[in-house]
Amino acid sequence: MIRGIFLVTSLFALSMASFASTTVIPYEEIDSNKISDEKIEELSKTSKDHVLKSSENQISESELELLDVELVLQSSDKTEDEDKKNTPSTDNHESPLCFPRNDNPLTNLLGDVQKAFPLNPPKTKHMIYFTWGYNRNFHSKSDATFTTNSGTFTIHDAIGYDRPSKDILDYVVPSRIPIPQYNLRVGYVVNDHWDIVAGLDHMKWVFQNQFKYEVTGDYNQTVFVPHESGDPTLLTGLTFDQVKETGDMRWLNFDHTNGYNYAHLGGIYKTNLFQSRNGDFKIDSGLGAGAGLMIPQTTVKYHQGTWWNWQGVDNQFHVAGYGGHAEAKLQFQYKNFFLEPVVRGTYIKVSNALVQESGEKLEHTPIGSIQFIVQGGYKIPLSQRKRKIVTLN
Repeated sequence: MIRGIFLVTSLFALSMASFASTTVIPYEEIDSNKISDEKIEELSKTSKDHVLKSSENQISESELELLDVELVLQSSDKTEDEDKKNTPSTDNHESPLCFPRNDNPLTNLLGDVQKAFPLNPPKTKHMIYFTWGYNRNFHSKSDATFTTNSGTFTIHDAIGYDRPSKDILDYVVPSRIPIPQYNLRVGYVVNDHWDIVAGLDHMKWVFQNQFKYEVTGDYNQTVFVPHESGDPTLLTGLTFDQVKETGDMRWLNFDHTNGYNYAHLGGIYKTNLFQSRNGDFKIDSGLGAGAGLMIPQTTVKYHQGTWWNWQGVDNQFHVAGYGGHAEAKLQFQYKNFFLEPVVRGTYIKVSNALVQESGEKLEHTPIGSIQFIVQGGYKIPLSQRKRKIVTLN
């Protein structure tokens, strides 16, 4: 019996020496699909304590905590020759977690354990998700051309600002959350790198009539602006020639505030930047692009009366143009919840926004806009990869 104990001890020492001197295979190059059903059954009879005691110089205890999770892998029908053919090269590789493959039973066992318990477990492949957020948007100048029943005129380099809500209740009361400048998206996760998304960017564009503009064209109406004395009860009437001479546009208000709506379809390419060991928390970056339609609700008001009253129309939603976008974002995800800061640029052509009367229209030269968005969302799994589950003792 003593001779038997001595023989077993010697064999164990030799096997550990062989393990320590063997070229390693990095974790990333081990294919879990090569484990046979017989090896799975063998692994299921192996205790975590035995593996830990036998490999304390090669793998940390924190890494071996993976043995507490369920064994997840796909069965393989490959032949032995195919396995040998596809065995990763062991030249010039380094990894803190490594399991060499040779004639040593212990090292082969640890290699199989590594295949069975990847540090990055299989991800859910197909998901849909919903996001909701809010934006600030900044627009470039554009020429605004009005085609009306009284003439056609152009305001050159018209300036438009956004109009964020100042009441905090608009952001938290459910019936009022569509009032601010919001972003809505529905996405489909194609794989670990690609998403398909459809969304609506509810931006706002408000003409700033306090500036002096270059104005060209004709308009057969007398318009009124505040009197130079500052008396709110006094007005000054201007012909359109005087408007072109002075550049005074205080007689006109127009905006796309309900809103400057960009409905779009696009794609996003994602790259993982960080993932926790258990996979619950991760950070991804994303680059995306797409195209869509501009569907504004435009308000146009003229001051044409002798008293300070505005005459105008708040129009209906109307497909008035088209455009494209590009974006960059970060995604901070915990389980199925995520938060995203996004920078999105749009380039939109408004060609026929509604004005007041039938046949009248407003056209902009292309408007470039930048949105700064903060949005949150939730992912819903649709399907997962097929899994075989075996629990270690």
